[in-house]
Amino acid sequence: MLTAAVVDGGHYQYLREMPVSVSHIMQNTGRDEYLLIEFLDFDHPPTWDGKSTSYLYFRHNNSYKAVPNKRDASCGMWHRMPDGDFMGFSGYFGASGVNHASVWATMWYHRHAAAAEDFGDLAMPYGRWYGGNVLMPDGTSYVTGGADIWDPATETYVGRYNNMGQNAPFLPLNQPLFDASTSGGYYPGLWILPSGAMLFAQATTVQVINPLTGEALAAAPPTPKTIYWEYPLSGTQVLLQHEALNPSQKSTLYFMVFGGANAATYYKPCIDFSLRIQVDVDCTVSPCSHSMGQWEEETMPGPRCQHDSTVLPNGKLLLINGVEEGYSGLGYFPNTNNVPINEPWMYDPAAPAGKRYRRTGAYTDIPRFYHATAVMTSYGDVLLGGSTIAAGFTSYHMADFNITTYKHQDFRIEYFVPHYIIGPRPTLEFVPTVVEYGTSFTVTLAANTSATSIATVALVDAGTTTHSSNMATRNQKLEFSVSGAHELTVTAPANTFMAPPTFYLLFVVGQDEKYSEGHWFKLKGPWSTTPLSLPHNTQFVSAASTQAETKFVPWSVSALGSEANLTTQVPQARGSGQYGMALQAVDSQPILLTGPAVTLDEGTRMHLFVWARTPAADSQVNLEFLLLDLAEERAGYKFDDFSMTTGVVNAKYEQFPLGGLVVNATGSYRPALRITGMAPGMVLHLDDFEILQKAPPSSPAAEQHPEAAKHTALNAYLGSLYLAPLPAADEQLKAELEEREVANVTLLDMEMPGIPRYMEGAHQHVHVINP
Repeated sequence: MLTAAVVDGGHYQYLREMPVSVSHIMQNTGRDEYLLIEFLDFDHPPTWDGKSTSYLYFRHNNSYKAVPNKRDASCGMWHRMPDGDFMGFSGYFGASGVNHASVWATMWYHRHAAAAEDFGDLAMPYGRWYGGNVLMPDGTSYVTGGADIWDPATETYVGRYNNMGQNAPFLPLNQPLFDASTSGGYYPGLWILPSGAMLFAQATTVQVINPLTGEALAAAPPTPKTIYWEYPLSGTQVLLQHEALNPSQKSTLYFMVFGGANAATYYKPCIDFSLRIQVDVDCTVSPCSHSMGQWEEETMPGPRCQHDSTVLPNGKLLLINGVEEGYSGLGYFPNTNNVPINEPWMYDPAAPAGKRYRRTGAYTDIPRFYHATAVMTSYGDVLLGGSTIAAGFTSYHMADFNITTYKHQDFRIEYFVPHYIIGPRPTLEFVPTVVEYGTSFTVTLAANTSATSIATVALVDAGTTTHSSNMATRNQKLEFSVSGAHELTVTAPANTFMAPPTFYLLFVVGQDEKYSEGHWFKLKGPWSTTPLSLPHNTQFVSAASTQAETKFVPWSVSALGSEANLTTQVPQARGSGQYGMALQAVDSQPILLTGPAVTLDEGTRMHLFVWARTPAADSQVNLEFLLLDLAEERAGYKFDDFSMTTGVVNAKYEQFPLGGLVVNATGSYRPALRITGMAPGMVLHLDDFEILQKAPPSSPAAEQHPEAAKHTALNAYLGSLYLAPLPAADEQLKAELEEREVANVTLLDMEMPGIPRYMEGAHQHVHVINP
C-alpha cells in the first residue's frame, strides 16, 4: 500500500479489507459507523460469512459486523428517512442467485436493530433498478427512473435502456423527460428546491418540475456539446453549496455535471469538460417563479468518467475515483474500464472561470472505477470502497497500482483526507440535538476557535452513493451571527422546502477554508406536524418520550440508583440540549434512570433512541437499555435476533439506537437506562429520549398505526404545490391501475399491512411513498 504521505492537496489512508466489495455506502445517522452494501458477485475474502450482502463498518476501532438482510440490494436506491433510518428500493443482480422478483422489493434499514427489514416482493407496483429517490418535504419518498429487468414469459432482460419499463403504457405528461429516459440515462438526479419544486436531471434533459404533476416549470437549453453523464456513461451530477434563505427571498443555485462519455464504447476516451448552469427560484411572487440560464463549459484537467464527487463543507467539490477510457459495464473481453485515475481533483466554484480546477498531487495505489463508491464522513474526510473488474483493466501506468488478488472485486477500503482538515482546524464543542425550523439556536466553539474566525456554517447531508450517483445530498450555508467569544447564533432553515425533515451534520468553516468535524442534529417542525417514519407495527410511546413543545423530560433518577452519587440532576442544563439533562457523578457507582410505567403485551419489542455525550476525553461511559417490572427489578425479557442494547459514549453527541428487548409476559414496565463507567466528577449529557414499541404479530395493534395520522400529516409550512388535485386524465389512469394487479397486489390506495402505500401521480414513472 502507498504510505499516507501528506501533500498540499491531502493524502490517502488505507483502512482494511472488508468481507464484501462496496457498491453502496452511507453513514449511519447519528453514529460514527457506515452501512456498506455490496455488488454480490463471484469470489470473496475468507472473512465473508457466505450470505450477508451488507456490513456495518465501525470507524472507532476499524471493525465490522454483518447486517442481516434477505436480498441483494445492489443497483438499487437508498435515502435517509425522517427518523434517521434508511429506506431502500429495489436492486438486483442475476449472479447473486436472488429471485428476479426482488426488483420489486422495498427494504427498511433499522439502526436500532442493525438489520434490514424486508417488505417483500409486493412492496413496489413496478420493478426498478438504477432509479432515483429523494426525501420529500412532507416526509414521503419520491422514487423515479430506472428499468424493469425481467420478462417472465421469455426469461430475458427487457427494458434495459427504457427507464419507464412496465409503466410504458402510461406515459407521463412530461414528454421531454420521458424521451430522455429512453436514451439510457439511469440514476436520474433529484433535488428539492426552496420553492418545493424539484430539479430533475434525466440523461441530457434538465428541468424544474412540479414533482406531483410532472409539469415543467423551467427547462435548461440543450447542452453545447454532446454529453451523457448518467449511468452507464457515468459522469457525476451535483447541486453546489447554496444559501438557505428565507422563503420570501430569491435563491440562486448552480447545477453541474462533470465528465461522462459520448457513447458506450470500448477504449473510447471519457469527456474532459464540465458543464454548469444557474437555477433561479423567486418566491417573492406567488406562485414562485423558476428560470434556468445558459450552460457554461469548463475544461477539466483531463478526461474522466466512472468517478465520484462530494461537496465539502467549505463549498469546494472533490472529484475522486474513475477512469480515462470506457464506460460502466461488466464486459470482460475487452474490459469496459481502462486507465484508472488515482489522483483526486478539487473544483472551486467561487474561483474565476478557467481557474476553478486544481490537481491535488495525492495518489492511491488502489484503482477504483465501476461500482466504486465515496461518501464524505462526519470527520470531513471521504470514505472510499469497492470496484468491479478490479483486476482486468489496462493502463499506461500499471506499475502505479497494487492490483487486488481477487478476480472480479476489490474489497479494500480507505479514506481520502483533504488538506482542509490536516493540522489545526476549527473545533465545534456543542450543537443542539434537536432544532426546529425557522428558529435560532446556539452553537458553541472550543476555546481554541474564535467565533470571529468562522466564515460559514454549513448544513450537510452527504447522501448515499452508488454508480457515480450521490443521492439525496444537501449542502447549505446557514445564516449566523457572532454572539460570544466562542459562540454563534445560527438560523435554522425556514421550512421543509429548504431542507426536508431528517437528520443533518453541522460544520463550521474558518476564514482559511478549513472546516471542523460535523455534529449530528435532528431538524424538525412542530411535534404534531413533522413526519415521523415508523416501521410496520411500531408505535411512538409519547408518555415515555421527550415532549418537544414543553421540553419535558419524563425520565428521572431511580430509587435504585441512589442520588447520593450525583451532585447535579438538572433538566435543560446548559450544554445538554434543550430536551435533556446533565448528570455529574461523585463516585463510580452505577446510575439508573427510569421512565414512566407503560403497559406492554407479551411479545412486544421495545426500543430507545437517546442522544448522549461526555466532555471527558477517552471516556468509557457505557449505556445499557433495560426494562424494570413493578418491583423495580430487571424484568423478564429476551433479546430478538438483532438486539443492540448497549453503547459507549463519546465526547461528541451521538444518537444511540438501542433496542430488541422482547417482553416475556403482559404487564406494566418502566424503561430504564443503566449508566456505568462514570468516574468521580465526570459529567454526562443526555438528550431527547424517544421510546418506540413494536406490537407482537398476534396483536390487533400490529395491523395498524394508531399514531400514523398524527405523525405523517403534512408539515404546516407546505404550500398548495403538494395539495393540487389530480387532473381528469390521471383520475382515469388511477382507476385503471386500481383494477390492475401486479404480483397479487392491487395498486395505489389499498392499505397493505406492513407495506408502504404507493400513489401514482401524473408523472407516471414516479412513485410517491407514504411511510
